[in-house]
Amino acid sequence: QIIEIIKNQYNNKNITDQINALASIMQINDKNIRDDYLNKFCNQWQENALLMDKWFAVQAISKHEDAIENIHKLLSHPKFDANNPNKIYALLAAFASQNPYKFHDISKKGYELISKQIIRLDKTNPQVASRLVRAFMSWNQYSEPHKSYMLDSLKYMSQSCKSKDVMEIIEKSI
Repeated sequence: QIIEIIKNQYNNKNITDQINALASIMQINDKNIRDDYLNKFCNQWQENALLMDKWFAVQAISKHEDAIENIHKLLSHPKFDANNPNKIYALLAAFASQNPYKFHDISKKGYELISKQIIRLDKTNPQVASRLVRAFMSWNQYSEPHKSYMLDSLKYMSQSCKSKDVMEIIEKSI
């Protein structure tokens, strides 16, 4: 019954209702329903950059087991521009700051994903990269093993990053 209510809200022509319904659909365990509505939204709004940012963000905060793998796929999606700060914030910053369940996953895959993107961005857009590094700044407030994993990520990034913007945040954090 709840799924039907969410679907009805999505089918409302109000964009805010659609986005909120899509965010709710992302919490449903049925991958087929999630994929169906993600595709509907993408097909309907693919020419609207702001709404596509919302589309990336609702996926970034998904807590499903395939969330990190999905973000890897989204990095090569035709509507994702790895040089566009808004796209980066919608996908990567949303993941790091609004999805603690997956960012802090015990597998370290969340940390690895963001660390590698920071290293990549350090070369092309150090200001955006430095904003992403902030997700690791509070490493010493976490319990083990997350504390060590986050510190290791900062040290790993410090070996590859060269920009003043990123290194300043990393050094302050460490």
